[in-house]
Amino acid sequence: MTARVAVCFSLLAGLAACDEGRGPPPTEPPSPPEPTGPATLALVSGGDQRAFARDTLSDPVVVRLARSGGSVVAGATVAFQVVSGGGAAN
Repeated sequence: MTARVAVCFSLLAGLAACDEGRGPPPTEPPSPPEPTGPATLALVSGGDQRAFARDTLSDPVVVRLARSGGSVVAGATVAFQVVSGGGAAN
């Protein structure tokens, strides 16, 4: 191979490598990403219950966790914490 042909081949190979990974443009714009952080936590049922120390509440406390866009976060684990009056939340 002559030096001129080798240089031309190297340039063509380099140009072809620059186009790698581009692919065709998307046919429609991608959808916006879902907001990551929850925005609201609302009580659905089980509020305003009382029990003696070491007793379990008679009904579960049910809440609805929703993102800022309004979509519900299903199956999320929510932890409760006692902030006044003593007691525990398990």
